[in-house]
Amino acid sequence: MGSLRKGLEQLKFDSRMTEWNESQGIMTREEYQKHLDSLPDLSGRAVPLTLEDETNGSDILSSGMDTSGGHSDGGMDPSTH
Repeated sequence: MGSLRKGLEQLKFDSRMTEWNESQGIMTREEYQKHLDSLPDLSGRAVPLTLEDETNGSDILSSGMDTSGGHSDGGMDPSTH
């Protein structure tokens, strides 16, 4: 059981677990905010990302390409059936 406890402790501030941890009383919102405030500002290491269509250099978002994850080949949408 010690390894489970250790694993949960390592995930305490994981963004996917914060709601659950708060609802279970494992951490408070104030404790989470204090953790966020203690993180270093790494925005200076960020790299701009531009998505382009490799075939003609146009932006994917303005090319009419389906970026929703669906199929652009006319496949059936499973949520409608």
